[in-house]
Amino acid sequence: MKRTNTRAMVECALMIALGTVLAQIKVWQMPYGGSVTLVSSLPFILISYRHGVKWGVMAGLANGVLQILTSWYAPPAGTIGAIVLCVMLDYLLAFTVLGLGGCFRNLMKKKGPALMLGSLVALSGFEFGLYNAENQLVAKSTLSDEAGFA
Repeated sequence: MKRTNTRAMVECALMIALGTVLAQIKVWQMPYGGSVTLVSSLPFILISYRHGVKWGVMAGLANGVLQILTSWYAPPAGTIGAIVLCVMLDYLLAFTVLGLGGCFRNLMKKKGPALMLGSLVALSGFEFGLYNAENQLVAKSTLSDEAGFA
């Protein structure tokens, strides 16, 4: 009998939809783009914890593409290359990294601390944003921005 991943695919699709809806609930809108949303990263951490890092990373990447399509804004960058870099770091990398939330699920015996530690890894300084400060692209850690998501 061939093993199928139908359950995991359906759960990922539902969590991507839930994450997209939660991303529209903005707690605080930042003046130069971006916002703090109400637990919109939680579905991707849960996918990663339930089905593994591969599923979480792919769901996060799909969500990043959906975020580009639903709530994209032109970043304050001077060149096309800088805009592409901003989009890749602000959307694709930032949401893909949420898939690391389940990286400790098989390494620790207790489920609660494994999920908390994986969430900390996913929401920590691995995510980067770009902004244009005095005509220079500066990469900054968004740990303080992501703390509002948790």
